[in-house]
Amino acid sequence: MFGSLSKLAEKSFILGFFLPALIGTMGFVALNGDVPPFSKLLSATLENDKFAKLTLLLFGVWTIAVLLMTGNHWIYRMLEGYTWPLAQPHFLSLQVKRRRNKLDIVQAAWNRFQEAEKALATAKTKGDAQTCKDCERDCAKRKSEYLKLDRVFLLEYPEKPELVLPTRFGNILRAFERYPWTAYGVDSIHVWPRLLGVIPKDYQAVLADSRSPVDFFVSLVSISLTLGATAFVRAGILIYQHASSSDILRFVGAGVL
Repeated sequence: MFGSLSKLAEKSFILGFFLPALIGTMGFVALNGDVPPFSKLLSATLENDKFAKLTLLLFGVWTIAVLLMTGNHWIYRMLEGYTWPLAQPHFLSLQVKRRRNKLDIVQAAWNRFQEAEKALATAKTKGDAQTCKDCERDCAKRKSEYLKLDRVFLLEYPEKPELVLPTRFGNILRAFERYPWTAYGVDSIHVWPRLLGVIPKDYQAVLADSRSPVDFFVSLVSISLTLGATAFVRAGILIYQHASSSDILRFVGAGVL
């Protein structure tokens, strides 16, 4: 991961990490605008002659972006459901149930397609031209419905129930990782690092650009969680500072009632 720190000016870094860091920093400063150090920093960003403070702010944003990039692997694993807090049996059971329901829908579409094929074969045997045309249209419609549902299922879930992860995001990524094995019998986890050595640089840039939006939203999720935790702590501090114990008890009692 640290070997890629020399590419901090690339478009993938700017979109995937620097922009979320900038959004998060400005959100944090605005959230804490009543705190003297942050209020001065917020006012400095609105003034053109505060070059030193703006430079310091930019350096801070860049540092947060680098931290996001270095922690990108851990953030992905957390959102996929490999680690706490999303690696919970309850979440896993919900995803297993959701996968089973989707598979039942795909199987029902397959059964309708098979019935349409049988009806078409029967119509051809009887030699009724109009019925054959109707059955052909119905068969094509049922086939299209089945292929669409099957494709969605393969994009959202791995092919085996024991490979299901606790989050939808994790299952989509796992289905993506398992596709080469399902289609070609190749394990992408082990083969991909070797392919990178022979893939043309231009195509590598295309792949990096396609991953940048995903990195952007993953980084934004981690930034949002941090801002949410900060807002929660600040709210607790304000309640503690501005409300007496009797006020808090009356507030809690009113909420219970």
